[in-house]
Amino acid sequence: MKASIFFTLLAFALPGLSKGQTAATATGPNPEFMNIIYFWPGDTLRPLEKTTGELKTKVMGFFGARGGGGASLVVDGPRSPARLKAGSDIRFAIKLGSMMDPSSLIKLYRFDAQKKTREAPANGDSKHLVDCNIKKSGSDVYLLIPASRLTPGEYGFQNMMMVNGSGMGHMSYTFFAFGVDQ
Repeated sequence: MKASIFFTLLAFALPGLSKGQTAATATGPNPEFMNIIYFWPGDTLRPLEKTTGELKTKVMGFFGARGGGGASLVVDGPRSPARLKAGSDIRFAIKLGSMMDPSSLIKLYRFDAQKKTREAPANGDSKHLVDCNIKKSGSDVYLLIPASRLTPGEYGFQNMMMVNGSGMGHMSYTFFAFGVDQ
């Protein structure tokens, strides 16, 4: 008799406990490391490919003929090993210092895949620069939510604070890259 009362009370208590756990995870992610961008599908943080991208300038040809000019961001490899499924609920998380504004530090680029590299113009044209909405989620944690649905292709977040300059005009940045598949 006592055992049946215990199990009856336990059956009523379990749904309340699971609601409490859902509410706790709904409060948002808590990245372990600063300045690292993670994919956050809502239940766990998944790391993106952390790689270096170089700022390469293209020299104009003789008297402006062929070759164009300008600068490109170039990342090694035609595809990121970090793959996401296309969908409307793609969001990312980052932990930053309390004085930093993520909208001025982090840019999301869509890359053109080449045979050995992924490239995007450094000028941030509308085809290659993806707008993100930024939402604060806890102490020093921000959610980065693309403003429009990401189509299949190669992408990468450029963290402007993670510059690796070696002088002589050679600049490289840390990128957090990923691909979106159908």
